[in-house]
Amino acid sequence: MDHGINLIDTAPVYGYGHSEVIVGQAIQGCRDKVIVSSKVGEEYGGYNEGRFHYSHDGRNVYTCLTKGAIFRQIEISLRNLGTDYIDIYSPHFYFDDATIGSVAEAMEALLTLKKQGKIRYVSISNMNLRQLKAFNEANELGICGMQLYCNVLDHDIVKSEMGRYLIANGLSMFGINAMAKGLLAGAFPDDYQVRIGSERSECVWFCDGRIAKVNEMLRSWTALCGKYSASTSAISIAWVLAQPGFTHVITGALAPEHIRANVDGANIVLDPEELAFLTAAADNLKAETIDGEMQKALSKVEKLAAEQTPVIIWGAGVTADYISRRLPIDQCKIVAVVDSNQELRGQQRFGCSVMPLNYVNRLTDDARIVVMIPSDENRLNAILDNIANRKEVIHMGRMKAICK
Repeated sequence: MDHGINLIDTAPVYGYGHSEVIVGQAIQGCRDKVIVSSKVGEEYGGYNEGRFHYSHDGRNVYTCLTKGAIFRQIEISLRNLGTDYIDIYSPHFYFDDATIGSVAEAMEALLTLKKQGKIRYVSISNMNLRQLKAFNEANELGICGMQLYCNVLDHDIVKSEMGRYLIANGLSMFGINAMAKGLLAGAFPDDYQVRIGSERSECVWFCDGRIAKVNEMLRSWTALCGKYSASTSAISIAWVLAQPGFTHVITGALAPEHIRANVDGANIVLDPEELAFLTAAADNLKAETIDGEMQKALSKVEKLAAEQTPVIIWGAGVTADYISRRLPIDQCKIVAVVDSNQELRGQQRFGCSVMPLNYVNRLTDDARIVVMIPSDENRLNAILDNIANRKEVIHMGRMKAICK
């Protein structure tokens, strides 16, 4: 706040309530000077309603946007934050699954909360275009904006149909991941080895020597950084804020100096030539290192869909949801979905009931296996080696980040 920041974004699931509590403590005595943004829909308190999402730190998280769940979650967040209203309240995730609750039910509950004065505006995050339209058009409340991934390396959203819809409807675009999971801060050495199972291991930019390529691009920014006396982080933030429709950038910080560097980015106004230079450098790098892999995956999936080849999906978690936004997985002839996570067993994904991994052995005579989990491919292949009569295997897990 001392540096002019007046919007703070948090969520109940961040630290299982701890983040909201810290924010609540920080804004005591100055609540009217702060726009507080929090989220709804991810439950971790043992209710186990809705759709299982993931496990973390020994707890299961479920996505649930029924009326009862929303009314329950708002009270918990208000108590955590020590306030009687939240300025911007966002469904954190939404999946096309009847167990979660419908868009109409969720928006009806949120409209009730607005009438009660417990929230002021509704935003959304982690949704596709169809879901965005459904939430915005569900009732007279509508939404005020959307949190979405955007950085100079991955900016397809800027010229997408979703971006055009948001701009045409006057909806704010809140940029997240502006620094590509820290990669654009230039803090990772060329030979950095990502920890298997970490969130960065799900991103193709951190694999196969691409960190060195990104660092090489960042060195080409030296003159620009010098002109503005700014870090590559600040330049990255300035680039996102310069994109059409983007009104805010939401960034994380581990120390006060990170916040000061982020503020520098908010104060930089890049001219058209500088923006073009940054965009071209990133586009060239992406074309060289990423686009070919994405096009190769797209071609394989399109071929499977066109020929209606039997497909087994391995991985029923959120990564599969993200990847299916960009690749026409749902158009394939999916004969089974398997996952090793017992919490997912019996849940519906892609029109199939999720089965244990060993179920693959019953179906591999003609089916292709599409792996939708972000994990070490050597480990995955070691498991696949024990599957009899398997045909082609297509690995897609690491594409999660660029499909968001």
